[in-house]
Amino acid sequence: MITYDRSAFGLKLIFQAHGSALYRSLLPSLLAVALYFIYRHVFDRTDVKGNECERGTVKDGIICEGWEEVRHPYAVGVLVTTSTFLIIFKLNQSYSRYWEACGHTHQFMSKCMDGTTHTSVFHMQCDHYKAMRPPSFFDYPDLNSLCMTRDRERMHISSVTQDNNGVGNDGHDHETGLGLRNRRQTSISAIPEVPSPQSFERGDIDSSADSGNLMEESIRKTTSSGSISGEQARKKQHRKEMKKEYERRSVAKSINNLDGSRCSKQQAGMRENFHKHDWDGHSVSSLRSVISKSTGDISMTNLENKNLYEEHVFNAYGSEPIPLVGKPRLDGNWAQYYTKNPKQPFSTFVNPHRPDDYDSKGFASIQGSRTPPLFLQELAHLSSLLCAVALSTLRNDMEGCESPLAIYEPGQPFPQVDPNKDELVKQEGFNAFTARVKTFFGVGLTGEQRSKHNAAQPLPVIGGVSDAEIRFLQIARGPYAKTQLCFNWLSEFIVREHLSGSLGNVAPPIISRIFQFLGDGMIYYNHGRKIMFIPFPFGHAQLSVLFALIMVLVIPYLMHQYTDEPSVGALLTFLTVLCLEGINEVARDLENPFRNFPNELPLVTFQAQFNEALITIYAGYHPDFFWDGDQVMHMARSSGRGASRKNQENGGRGLETTTPSDGYINNITINVKPKKGGDIDPLDNGEAGATEVADLKIQLEYQAELIKELFAKVGDICGK
Repeated sequence: MITYDRSAFGLKLIFQAHGSALYRSLLPSLLAVALYFIYRHVFDRTDVKGNECERGTVKDGIICEGWEEVRHPYAVGVLVTTSTFLIIFKLNQSYSRYWEACGHTHQFMSKCMDGTTHTSVFHMQCDHYKAMRPPSFFDYPDLNSLCMTRDRERMHISSVTQDNNGVGNDGHDHETGLGLRNRRQTSISAIPEVPSPQSFERGDIDSSADSGNLMEESIRKTTSSGSISGEQARKKQHRKEMKKEYERRSVAKSINNLDGSRCSKQQAGMRENFHKHDWDGHSVSSLRSVISKSTGDISMTNLENKNLYEEHVFNAYGSEPIPLVGKPRLDGNWAQYYTKNPKQPFSTFVNPHRPDDYDSKGFASIQGSRTPPLFLQELAHLSSLLCAVALSTLRNDMEGCESPLAIYEPGQPFPQVDPNKDELVKQEGFNAFTARVKTFFGVGLTGEQRSKHNAAQPLPVIGGVSDAEIRFLQIARGPYAKTQLCFNWLSEFIVREHLSGSLGNVAPPIISRIFQFLGDGMIYYNHGRKIMFIPFPFGHAQLSVLFALIMVLVIPYLMHQYTDEPSVGALLTFLTVLCLEGINEVARDLENPFRNFPNELPLVTFQAQFNEALITIYAGYHPDFFWDGDQVMHMARSSGRGASRKNQENGGRGLETTTPSDGYINNITINVKPKKGGDIDPLDNGEAGATEVADLKIQLEYQAELIKELFAKVGDICGK
C-alpha cells in the first residue's frame, strides 16, 4: 500500500512514480501520438497543391483526390464510448473488490479480538484473582446516599456571571468548555486551591495542574473601566486562558507517549515546564482535590486508601459532590497477586520500586520481575497464531512455497505499509533497476517472486511458533485447512479451560458469545478468501485489455478527423489515451488487493497492530477502580454526612426512602414498597438498639485494623 501526503493542488502527488498507474500509461499514450502523425500523413485531405479539399470536388479546374474515410466521426465515437464504458465498469468492480477485501480483513481481525478479549475478561473473574479484584458497587449501595461522584477531574469555574442556562456573559458555555463534566458552582471559591502537579516518582498524585486566579484578577481590573470594555476584556482573557489550557492538555493529557524522539522540542519544553509547576489550568484532578483537604502530608509514596478520607474532608466539601477515589494501581494491581512479602513487591509491566519507569514493550514488559498469567499468555499466542496463519494464506496460497512466520517483539516500530520503504525488501543495484522497468511496463510478480517477497516480510506471532506447531501446519493441506487447524486449537483451549473453571462463574449462554465472535471472524476470513482465490472474471478482463489497446489505435484517428492543428490533435490524443489506459491500469491493481505489488494491503502491519492490541489483555484491572468503601462509609458516619431523611417522597408515588441516620447504617432500604398495617419500621422501636450495636461493631473492627497496622510499623522499626 502506497502512502502519500497532501500538497498544494496535489502537485507533489503527480511526481510520485513508485506504483503509479499514470506513468505505466505513458508508453501507450506516446505510441498513440505517433500514430496520430502517421494518420495525418496517410489520410491526407489536400489536393496536389496542398490545399485542403473534399474527395471528388473540383477547385480551380483540379479534382481533389484526398481521402474521405468516414462520412462522419460519430462512427468512431460510438466505438470509443462503448470501450470506455467497458473499462469503467471493470474499474468500478475492482474498487468494490478492493474495499471489500479491506473490510473483510479488518472484520476478521476485529471478531478474533472480540472473542479473545471476552475470554480474558471472563478469566479475570475466576477465584484465582479474588485477592486482587477491585471492589464492586453492588457491595456498597450505601455510597449512593453520600452525594459522591466518580468524575476523574472537574473544571474550575471563573467568576464570570452565568445565566440560568450556564452561559457566561462572555458568550461561552462554562459547563462544557473543555468537554468535561462539571458541577455548576456559584463562585470560584467552591472548589479549593490544590497543589501543583508532580510526577509519581517524586511522590505526587496526578498530572492535572492547579487553577490560578489570573482570570479573576483580570476581570476585577477591567470591570472598573466600564461594562463594555469589561465584557471585551473577559472575552479576550477567556480565549487566552482556554488556549493555554488546551496547550497544557495537549501534553499532560495526550493519549500518545510524547517521550523520546517522537516528542518535538516544543512539546518536550511544555512538559518540562509542566513538571516545574509553571502551569495554571482550569481543571483539577478529583484525587488531588481530596488529598488537598487532608491534614497530613500525603504523597503518592505514602498514600493509602485508609488515610485518604478524613472526617473534615466531608465537611470541607459542604453540599458539593465528593469524589470517590483511591490510590491508583499503576500495575493493574498485579502486585497484589504476586506479592507475598510487602517488603519485596513484585509485579508485571511496572516496577513497584520505580513506577515511573517506562518500558517500550508496554504491557508485555516484565520489569516488575513477574510475567503475566500463563492463561493469558497462551490465549494471546493462539489468537495471534490464528490471525497470522489466516493472513499468510490470503497473500500466498501456493503449496511448496515459502510462507514463514516470525517472533513478534513488543514495542518495536510498526512495519512500513509501503514495501518500497521497508529496508528488508528494498532492492538495490541491477535488481532495483529491473523491478522499476517491470513496474513501468505493468508486469506483476510471478508466483516464485511473490513468495520470496512475502518471505522477506514474515507475519509475526506473539511468543513465536514451535517446531511442533509448524509440523502440524505443514501436514494440513491447503490454506483453508491450515487456518481451520489454528481455529480448532483456540476453540479447544477455551472450552477446556471453561470446563475447568478458568472463566469464572459466567453463565454458559454468555460464554457462547465467545464462539459466536470467533465463528463470525471465520466467515469474514472466507469472504477474503473468495476475493483472493477467485480472480476477476477472465472474459471481462480479456475484453478490457483488448479494447484498451484498440483505443490506442482508434483515438488518434478520431482526433485526426476532429482537429486541423497538429499540435492540438497530438495533445488531445496523448491526454485521452493516458486517461483510459490509466483507468485500466488502476483496475488491474485493485482487482486483487492481496497480491498486486506494490499496491497490496499491508498485512504485516495489520498483524503487528493486532498483536499490540492482544497484549492489552495483560493490563489487569482499571487503575482507578480501587477505593475503600468501608473507610469512606465510616468517615461519612463520623462527619454526619449521611443524615437521615425519613418519609421522603420518591417520584410522587408515596414510596419511602430510608437513608443513614446520624452516620452509617449497614443496611439501607431504597425505594421500598409502602408499608402495610402492622409492619414495623426497621429504624423504629426495638430495631434502633440493634442498629447502634452494629455501628459500634464496625467502629471496633476498623480500630482493630488500625492497631494491627501500628504494631506492624513498630515491628518494622524495631527490626531495622
